[in-house]
Amino acid sequence: NKIKEAIFSGDAYQVVLSQCFTKRTAASPVSIYRAIRSLNPSPYMFLITNKNSAVVGASPEMLVRLRNGKLCYRPIAGTRPRSSDQITDERL
Repeated sequence: NKIKEAIFSGDAYQVVLSQCFTKRTAASPVSIYRAIRSLNPSPYMFLITNKNSAVVGASPEMLVRLRNGKLCYRPIAGTRPRSSDQITDERL
């Protein structure tokens, strides 16, 4: 209902819903990635690991791409451009 109110009032014209799950598990990050991929074979999946944790996910759109050492960022719906005016930029 809050999203509908934001759209109706003009505070937003489009909202991208997402879900976040956090769970400690003995399963390997790769096995979780493969399970998600078998259920939802999105072309934009990711698996990021470090020493103590992992992030696994899928998106309907490309978020970032690394090619030849160059990182390309493709914002998804709902992002907002920054302003060249510092005061306006801070309000954004």
